Amino acid sequence: FTPASGLATGVLANTPAFLATNGSTDQLIANDTAVKITLGTEVIDTDNAFADSRFTVPSGKGGKYLISAGIDFFSGSNNMTANNLKIYKNGSQFYSHTYNGNGNANLRRNSPTTTLVMDLSAGDYIELYGVTNRADGLGTNVKAPEGATFFQGYKIIGA
Repeated sequence: FTPASGLATGVLANTPAFLATNGSTDQLIANDTAVKITLGTEVIDTDNAFADSRFTVPSGKGGKYLISAGIDFFSGSNNMTANNLKIYKNGSQFYSHTYNGNGNANLRRNSPTTTLVMDLSAGDYIELYGVTNRADGLGTNVKAPEGATFFQGYKIIGA
């Protein structure tokens, strides 16, 4: 494929873009507490804007971003009652998605995911948080294998 004459290289690129996972390391999170998910493996980071499990919008790159995330909660026994995936913007909760077992401690594994569009300005930062609720009050593992725990996004062309 050859771009049309006069079209600058990279003009139709969905960048900045990032994709991070928690690699091969599980993370134990406390019960009933919002915990930042540690994402130590960068798969894509086009503008070097992802660091310390946080994406920061580079200068001059504000606009609409398509953001997706997933958290793989695993308790080892059927005792989770609910799990919550949260996206924080500039240190405050922006979005929350809850999988609720209707108060029944019947969940062993649950992997909520979400996709949303966010308006982000240069300097804004976003982070992934998780909350687990267990009948026994113990912590829950955020699993690492197979990339089920992830955080990704990219600037939408033309938006």
